[in-house]
Amino acid sequence: DYPGVFRLLRVHFAHSKYYWKDYDGREFETSSKRKVLVPFELAAAPASSLGFRPRMVDVEPDWDFSLGSSSSSSSSSPLDSSPAAPPSAAPPVPVVAVLGHINHGKTTLLDALCGTAIAPTEPGGITQGVRAMTWRLGDVAADPAGGAAPSPGALPYSRACATSGRLDLERMTFLDTPGHEAFELQRGRTMAAADAAIVVVSVERGAELQTEEVLLHAARWRVPIVFALNKIDLPSAHIDLTRAELRRQCQRLHEQGLVDVDWSREAEEAVPISALQHRNLGGLVRRLCSVLEALPRLPAKLAEPPTCTPGEARACRNVQRRTDFLIGVESAPSAVALVVEVERGAETGEKVLTVIVRAGRLVVGQFFVAGTAFGRITYLSVATGVEGNWYQSESATAGMAAQVMGLRTRKLGGDCAPDDLFFALPRERAWRLSEHRRRIEELSALQAAGPPLEVPWEHDAQSWESRTQAAFERSPREQPEKHAGSAYERRWAQPAVEEFSSDRGHADAESAPAAARPSVFTDVSRRDFQSPLQGPKGALAQTAQEKSDSEADQEEFQAAPRVRG
Repeated sequence: DYPGVFRLLRVHFAHSKYYWKDYDGREFETSSKRKVLVPFELAAAPASSLGFRPRMVDVEPDWDFSLGSSSSSSSSSPLDSSPAAPPSAAPPVPVVAVLGHINHGKTTLLDALCGTAIAPTEPGGITQGVRAMTWRLGDVAADPAGGAAPSPGALPYSRACATSGRLDLERMTFLDTPGHEAFELQRGRTMAAADAAIVVVSVERGAELQTEEVLLHAARWRVPIVFALNKIDLPSAHIDLTRAELRRQCQRLHEQGLVDVDWSREAEEAVPISALQHRNLGGLVRRLCSVLEALPRLPAKLAEPPTCTPGEARACRNVQRRTDFLIGVESAPSAVALVVEVERGAETGEKVLTVIVRAGRLVVGQFFVAGTAFGRITYLSVATGVEGNWYQSESATAGMAAQVMGLRTRKLGGDCAPDDLFFALPRERAWRLSEHRRRIEELSALQAAGPPLEVPWEHDAQSWESRTQAAFERSPREQPEKHAGSAYERRWAQPAVEEFSSDRGHADAESAPAAARPSVFTDVSRRDFQSPLQGPKGALAQTAQEKSDSEADQEEFQAAPRVRG
């Protein structure tokens, strides 16, 4: 009885369309009565008048901190037709994000640590996406004291950072991020997913704008950081100047109230390294391990259940009168992961999800939901750090980076995006959850006015300002010191040390007064002196006499009278 039900729900029909609104001021309209979806409050009022006692149960998954410990776990559910996921007995793997300004050496550092060669092959010479990989510390030896490349007989990093019972420090999951200002969204998402972060600062350029942005993200997501001063192998490297500039930048952010953490101590303890020559990488890893061991737990940020009615699903599992979407809703996920990247495979053209396992264990054959997409894990590969290849595996534990294939979006529809949670659920439960989410997205498409619908997954109607921090104060008028330029720019712009020639008509040039001796490098900066063939002045061999002759000729030409022909 659609007309009677619509009158109870205050759904009006006019001009061949159905109109209704909720208590939050959202207005909807549709031409199909089968697409009318009303919130719980609108449906509960007429149900109560008819003698029923409605209870709200959210369809979104619910779990406790120890996945699988509940009596209603997915392995004991009769609806579970996927392989039972064994408990994750292995300690969690730390997730470390590598961030910094563009061309400061982030990818080169990971290549040095993991034995890969990604930096020379990247399109455009810069990183343009998030690259996740799980690296075993014992696979790469520490650099010897001389700073040469690692040798097989050197002390492995795993001895410096042994495995404890609480976390696995023999392996780490690294997230390589782009440093260009256009990829601020990806840096924010990566920082939100990390347990710790390595902030790479080049001693050639100093702390720049994206370095400041990374510190703002770290303060917002409460992520401990380790500073790495890269490129110390350059002859123009000045470690003390870079450390002082970085310390001043941290103090300024704290004094201006932009962050509530003062990283001056971390700036003083910044580790000088050379990613290109593999120098002091062992010290960086030891410093990172000490920061990770100080964390109270791993993962540092637990995945929160997206349900708005915690505990109601288990409390109402014996109620007979329920909708179809609530069948098996008490089943907890056997694994929860975070989608980091969504890309399309080059060989098969199938979508590939790069995920970070947050809790539980992913197993080949499990059914899953990511965003509004439904699928079954048909291929699972884990980044082990050996030559940068993804190794096919049967399972992935907490903290590991994995690539998953098996989305069924071509036939069933749905979509997923980075920052979505990935749930491993029983087959029927996963299908009902994806169908419910697709209907909610259809409802958001029918909205005509009011605030947007808030859902626990990414979709087009959502705003992503929470990840980008678009309200960064970057006005040069309000903060002139912040935009005064790098200390290295001011240092390189200073005049170079002047040198004098002794064969310019002065036989006794050394005994002549300084004013009479001809200068060879007049008005030449340090940058021009280091790059004689690429300096903006052209040739550095232009003496003061030649320059004055050129200026005199130019003035004589301008002063000459113009004659009409």
